[in-house]
Amino acid sequence: MVLHHPTLGPLIGRHIPSTQTTQYRNLKFATIPFRFSDPILFSPPLPPPTEPYDATNFGPSCPQHPSCFKYDLSIVGNSPELEEERERRISEEGAGVEDELECANLIVVVPEELQIEKEELFPVMVWVHGGGFSGGSNSWPQYDISKFVQTSTEIGKPIIGVALNYRLGPFGFLASSELGVKGNYGLKDQACAFEWIKNHISGFGGDPNIVTAFGESAGSISLTTHLHTQPSTPLFNRLVALSGDPTLRRPNTLAQQTKYATQILTKHDISTTNNINILLDIPAQELVLKLPPYGAWAPTIDGSYIKDEITVQKIADNSSRIGKPEWCERVLIGDALGDVFTPFFAPFISSHTFVS
Repeated sequence: MVLHHPTLGPLIGRHIPSTQTTQYRNLKFATIPFRFSDPILFSPPLPPPTEPYDATNFGPSCPQHPSCFKYDLSIVGNSPELEEERERRISEEGAGVEDELECANLIVVVPEELQIEKEELFPVMVWVHGGGFSGGSNSWPQYDISKFVQTSTEIGKPIIGVALNYRLGPFGFLASSELGVKGNYGLKDQACAFEWIKNHISGFGGDPNIVTAFGESAGSISLTTHLHTQPSTPLFNRLVALSGDPTLRRPNTLAQQTKYATQILTKHDISTTNNINILLDIPAQELVLKLPPYGAWAPTIDGSYIKDEITVQKIADNSSRIGKPEWCERVLIGDALGDVFTPFFAPFISSHTFVS
């Protein structure tokens, strides 16, 4: 099926019969010129292309340790079905590709019947995955929002779904004053994605003025951290934060980040000797294999994107607008103790203790 998008041109999406949705994949929202560079909002050519763009396969993910997928799956309960689906997507739909410079892409999920009637614009929900700022992808089956979109249609409140990728690990969050690396690249990727959504989502039937962001763990930390930034345009109207806020993995000072970068790179035989070119020349896959699967990556107080320390006291101060920007109307916070990590502790607790 071809969607004639007013700004992106004709797009060929992948129909998902099981959820009665269509996915438009590998939609580039930013250009990343080189490693450790800020993203540049991607603008399609004008006039829009006339040849259809094949949006049926997944776009590249950010390079990450091969163990990240199975570890993430173990947290929510190992599922052979999801592992099989992951392998199928790799072999048939391009899900195994990793590229640090081409990972700034997103998926738009549209209910099937909205392909014909798009006179009305529908609310948009944007998913930002977790993964400790180290792993994750919008192609992972446990992050598939198609069923979420399907349910919205079944209850008579259809939405347009979006799931984005962003830079992870050292590519997204390494910062060092000695190396001249500013950090926060993963957060800036996300901000670019929300700006792209504002510009183009109406062509998919989405209302750019009703955008709800939702994420879990590092995704939730990211989104709540955005509340402490000053974007040039509003990122989203509403936020659902699931198991994560900026104080859980609070932004570090540049001095702290520099110390951590030096320690982790030196410990794993990556000697930069204050020479950024050494770090720039290491192939992405070699770099992620040298480093631990999950490092202590975090945003950085860089004085521009994140200007100040984020604390519980500042957030709790109702007399202050810190962390409460006018552009975000509502925030829903969910943090249910024990829900995610139950599989780890289940062998050691009785049903009576668990219910209590």
